Amino acid sequence: MAEVCMKSALLAGLVLLVSLLSAFGLGVFSSEADSVEPAMAEFAVQGMTCGSCVGTIKDALGQLEGIESVDIVVTTGRSQVLYDPDKLAAEKIAATISASGFPATVNLTLSSEEYQQLQSEESRLAEQYLARIGTRLVPREDFEQRLAWSLGSLQLTGASEDAARQQARTSLWQEIRQREVLLAAAESNQVVVSPGEVNLRLEELKTSTPDFSAAVQAQYGGLDAFTQRLREDLIISRNIEEHVVAGIANPLEQRRKVNQWYQELSRQTPVIIYDQQLKQATTTSGSSCGGGCCSS
Repeated sequence: MAEVCMKSALLAGLVLLVSLLSAFGLGVFSSEADSVEPAMAEFAVQGMTCGSCVGTIKDALGQLEGIESVDIVVTTGRSQVLYDPDKLAAEKIAATISASGFPATVNLTLSSEEYQQLQSEESRLAEQYLARIGTRLVPREDFEQRLAWSLGSLQLTGASEDAARQQARTSLWQEIRQREVLLAAAESNQVVVSPGEVNLRLEELKTSTPDFSAAVQAQYGGLDAFTQRLREDLIISRNIEEHVVAGIANPLEQRRKVNQWYQELSRQTPVIIYDQQLKQATTTSGSSCGGGCCSS
């Protein structure tokens, strides 16, 4: 019974594992369609650094009968494998990945029925949300509104408009992803800022920024959205000051510490992108390693 309860809780939070495509190095292997409903296993894979590592693992798993698909995210070291449970076990898959040179352990397994439930949940969420970052959902409407604001001042047509829109979508996604990861870290430390602190900083910006109202309207759609963004910035900064670089006086050492902390935080935060267009854009921009950095 304890195992059933644990899996039920995981199903609620594991939408992030289905079709997991990322801007930082994703490889996919697919086999012919099979009438058997697949099971799913998630693995923690060590030692990957680029797309060549992904290719090595794909080649190894491609030799196994019963593999349906493999999704690998280099940044987090997470791998999701769909497989025929009548032909394979998760432990065999982990052993095959490890034998290819990248130690792997089983994080989670879902039966065929559990995996189908997970897919249904993802489809439901995809109607309203662009992605999930950790436990935080990114509303599709908010994303598209911010994208429209960022593109509003550009005078583009035809192919140039399409290219600019795709680049803007990718850039906005990376910004949102980073912000949500940082806000989640601040929330876990229960960091808060007072309304007075936000208002004080707002008045400083009004005084120091030419055409403040016009700039806020153009970039954020209004003062309320900008004030919320400012509040989040102050929370993120306070969290870093109090919980990451506290006691470190050297600016270079502070930057090194923050970078190290964020990289680890990013690796630990699971992400799933529901939007197919954004999946394609981020995968195209981030999946290539540009060389055989880990080839033997």
